[in-house]
Amino acid sequence: MKNLIEKHLINNPHRVNYELKPEIGLNEKKEEEIKNFHESRNMYLSAIEKDEINTLAKDLKNRQDAKDDPGILPQVTVADIPLTRKFPTAILNDVTEKNRDFYYKTGTNGIVYHSLIYPCEDLNLDQLSATHTYSDLLTDLGLGNKSFEEIQKCQASITGGIGASFILLPGNEAETRKMGLKITSSSLEKNAEAMQELMMETVSNANFANPKRVKEIIEFSSADAEKSLTQGGHSLAMSSAAAQISKRAATNELTSGLTFVNSLKSLKDSVSDDANLNRYIDSLIDIQNKISSTPMYSFTASSLEQKGLNLGIPSFMSEMQFDNQVLAPTQQRELGWITGSQVCFCAEAFPTVNGSHPDAPILSVLATVLRNGYLHSAIREKGGAYGAGASHDSKSQVFLFYSYRDPKCKETFAEFSNSREWALENISSAQLEEGILGVISSIDKPMSPAGEAGNDFLNLIQDKSQDERLEFRARVKECSLSDLKKYGCKIF
Repeated sequence: MKNLIEKHLINNPHRVNYELKPEIGLNEKKEEEIKNFHESRNMYLSAIEKDEINTLAKDLKNRQDAKDDPGILPQVTVADIPLTRKFPTAILNDVTEKNRDFYYKTGTNGIVYHSLIYPCEDLNLDQLSATHTYSDLLTDLGLGNKSFEEIQKCQASITGGIGASFILLPGNEAETRKMGLKITSSSLEKNAEAMQELMMETVSNANFANPKRVKEIIEFSSADAEKSLTQGGHSLAMSSAAAQISKRAATNELTSGLTFVNSLKSLKDSVSDDANLNRYIDSLIDIQNKISSTPMYSFTASSLEQKGLNLGIPSFMSEMQFDNQVLAPTQQRELGWITGSQVCFCAEAFPTVNGSHPDAPILSVLATVLRNGYLHSAIREKGGAYGAGASHDSKSQVFLFYSYRDPKCKETFAEFSNSREWALENISSAQLEEGILGVISSIDKPMSPAGEAGNDFLNLIQDKSQDERLEFRARVKECSLSDLKKYGCKIF
């Protein structure tokens, strides 16, 4: 095989080299071509053809303005929603303030799902902005004296892959946060212990002293991030708008939003210089030194009894204390980001409340009603956007409007404003019921047994008990038209 590759690929002189170069003014040129085409077509249209086009345009507008008849489809009503729902139950081993191991016995078909969360000391803003890149690099580097090629083979032979990300956890006081590194993986039951050992070694022994590999991953990550501008532009626009209101949202913007995409592109260009690359590696090592050597939370989902699973319980954090993580400051000005796309991604944000506040369930229903009752028709059906909607982000305490792949901009922000005025007077009982059903369906949506367990674990470590989640669900079901008007007036 090696000889074949050398003969037919490496030493093969028959190849084609090509280069892609951007053409300056391409968009303007295309718009001019379309304009000229329309003008030339219009010149040769007969009176009858023009009348046909006008008739079609009028028919389209009438169809867009017509109200749909929901009675033609079978309906589920609020009365059909069960009063409560069941959550998976974790088996906790010796739960104390410093020792939390969550084990879920559930149907996983011979797969073991495992996560460890390591506490991290307070990061400065430069380190905070590098956390996304750090987690991307962490699972694709060598460990100790082993090369990244050896480690990737080891990962493939033992696990279904290892992932890493940083997570904000409740801090010492209300509205404060601490930083944690979450590492996740899955394996066959027979490989569970080896999987856990590899996960722990990845956190404690990752070798960042490989400039070539670090540079490669930064280049790959930058290319993927730039793709997100058109694939998930609405999420990035929402993140940027929310960053003007909430420090939590500003932190998300710094670590994974448009600011991150832009800084990653600049980083890719700067690390072509070896001195800059080595300085950046030193900053990654500084982050590594701030991560605890032992986890503070462990999550496992398996179909085996806990004693039947060959998985060691890691030594949990004992005397180590960490300060609250300093969050990024809010953006002080409105921003508009220019891309090569011919469509817009618009977003507008308003300050609201956290998930434990009694208003939060009402705002979730209001967002769904706005999306289905007004924004979809005004911005997608009439405006030509691929999508539009509203959402309530209780973690960042913001209410958001957005549009997706939108040919308009100014008109869309006008429709955001119109939708708020519409919501104060025009929501019908049927639209309210549809909104309640939409929120409940997102809460009760079916997940895999392991997914249900993982979702419960994340809620518990974020101090969201099952009783609090059930109370939120009940408040959604009890939402009334007067509630929507009352809380809509509060935020708009």
